[in-house]
Amino acid sequence: MKRRTFLAGWASLLADGDARAQASNMPTIGFLHVGTDDAYTKNALADFRHGLRETGFTEGRNVTIEYRYAGNDAGRLPELARDLVRNKGMSLLFSSHLLPDVESVCDEVIVLGRGKLLTEGNIQKLKQLHNRSFELRLKADSRPFAERLTALGCGAEMREDSLLVQIPEGRTQQLLWEVAAQEQIQIRALRPQRSTLEEVFLKALEQA
Repeated sequence: MKRRTFLAGWASLLADGDARAQASNMPTIGFLHVGTDDAYTKNALADFRHGLRETGFTEGRNVTIEYRYAGNDAGRLPELARDLVRNKGMSLLFSSHLLPDVESVCDEVIVLGRGKLLTEGNIQKLKQLHNRSFELRLKADSRPFAERLTALGCGAEMREDSLLVQIPEGRTQQLLWEVAAQEQIQIRALRPQRSTLEEVFLKALEQA
């Protein structure tokens, strides 16, 4: 199976010129849309076809388009993408800024900004674990715990329902358990922090 790829940026193009139709060897493009075949989508499709014509492709003459609509149900996107990739033998470029949809459909990402390649790669590898960073959920007010960690040289950031902690170099997560025992605070959950796809996207734009 060819890889599925996410294209984020200023372009609205959703295509792959590498795929080939069965009999005529005519290039085949997959058009996958979260909405329905309504007036709004038809306008987007008109822009899409216009972009194709500017690159020398006209539907029915030298390119074939396979259409898939999710009917405003983003949960169907993975199924529709698999249909294009597996059953039609295509690679798929998925253009969207709805990052949960991207993660549900794609294996790899390409982030573009103002026509420049900002970052690319496997989604899970881009969402690397942060070195010495942990996300905690406590069964108590997090502020005293965070203040104690800060005094010990840790970075501590309060979030809506968790505490993000950066442990100093040379220390391990055992420090967190020791402080919790000293402060008589129960740690309900502790896991290494991993970047979200949104953080990957924003970081790429910041470095542009």
